[in-house]
Amino acid sequence: MFLNFIWDFDGTLFHTYDGMLLAFKMVLKDNGIKKQDEEILGRLKTTLGEALDYYSKEYNLDKSYMETKFREYEEKYGYERMVPFKGLEEILKYIKKLGGRSFIYTHRNAVCNKLIEKYKLTNYFTEIVTKEYGLGRKPDSKGFNYIINKYNLKREETLAVGDRDLDLLAGKNSGTQVCLFLSKGSTYSENADFVIYNLIDLKEVIDGRYKLISLDSYENLSDHYFNYVDNKPYNAFYERPGTLSLLPDIKGKKVLDAGCAAGFYTEQLIKRGGLVTALDFSPSMLKMTKLRVGNGAELFLADLNKPLNMFEDESFDIILSSLTLHYIENWDTPLSEFNRILKKGGQLIFSVHHPFMDFTVFNKENYFKRDLIEDSWKTNKGSVKVTFYRRPLNEITESLYKAGFLIERLIEPFPTEEFKKRDFETYIKLTKNPQFLFIKALKGEKK
Repeated sequence: MFLNFIWDFDGTLFHTYDGMLLAFKMVLKDNGIKKQDEEILGRLKTTLGEALDYYSKEYNLDKSYMETKFREYEEKYGYERMVPFKGLEEILKYIKKLGGRSFIYTHRNAVCNKLIEKYKLTNYFTEIVTKEYGLGRKPDSKGFNYIINKYNLKREETLAVGDRDLDLLAGKNSGTQVCLFLSKGSTYSENADFVIYNLIDLKEVIDGRYKLISLDSYENLSDHYFNYVDNKPYNAFYERPGTLSLLPDIKGKKVLDAGCAAGFYTEQLIKRGGLVTALDFSPSMLKMTKLRVGNGAELFLADLNKPLNMFEDESFDIILSSLTLHYIENWDTPLSEFNRILKKGGQLIFSVHHPFMDFTVFNKENYFKRDLIEDSWKTNKGSVKVTFYRRPLNEITESLYKAGFLIERLIEPFPTEEFKKRDFETYIKLTKNPQFLFIKALKGEKK
């Protein structure tokens, strides 16, 4: 069990990047420089020092003067934009109630202390180690080791929490486990021992209930999905025609692509006139979707195991979820949330692995038992291990019923004639052994 937490500040405890971005853009504007927000933010997230180093050298500017002006603008215009992430005080209270301790190690100056004091969070932190301590920059672990040694912390009971790879590396270098907070705009890191999307999710890590299936796999698969899957027969000539056959006229309708992967369906929904929002738990997949659709859809980084608090009740006319739900152990939360955010009469259209296929292919003994399955997929970069859940058909239909959905159609379509031309042997196999299950359900009342 973790009892000691060493937190990063910017982008982890406080949403400060909007204020920092505004201040830095003002510094550049003073010097006649205009850059894209994403470029500036990428450098600021590495560190302020990296952003100052880069732009001062690139445009022959005085670095110390730039930093002085940045601090001035940040305090004058950016400070009010800096707020705690949702759930911060709740998780800090939880840690303290368990007898745990929280520390901050940041490259920030005294502004960190001011914000902590402003929001009355000071009593939750044993010590706040800032730039003024002179303990070096992450991924150097001097700051972590200072805290660990000063307070005699057991490394096996200590967790480093941050939103950047360098936060995780600093923790790893000090011998602790590390947790990545994937807030909007953050980048996934393979160095993470744990990944959370909301601060309150840290409770599951603390309590030993943490479980996130196949995130590593899909981070590795994003390029493959973007460049190759559109022409893969199983997808192009079997799953996608099956799912799209259930889709009604969506022109002018608000549609959620829940588990968008590399954005194929997001693009299709836009082309059909939908007002599209898309989400995925993989930052790399969202980047691929962004490459595909640009600003054509609003994109969210989200975990369907958790409540979709970014959406209001009755926000969408249609939810489409392709080959996503079998990565989730318990469907109560996603289906309940789908029901909540769908408008009256709204439709849920989804595809999943067929229960019969997984039962036979993986030689399971008990059809009625939910199983965690590990498979290996061949990609352009070699084999990638993927894990997912197999469940009986009865569990699928009962989960929908309890969440308040009425099944309108349940289909097991054959692959298309184009599939037959591409791979005759597999085509014949799929006409005898279904691979996927497709369901269209209507929003009703929860049971």
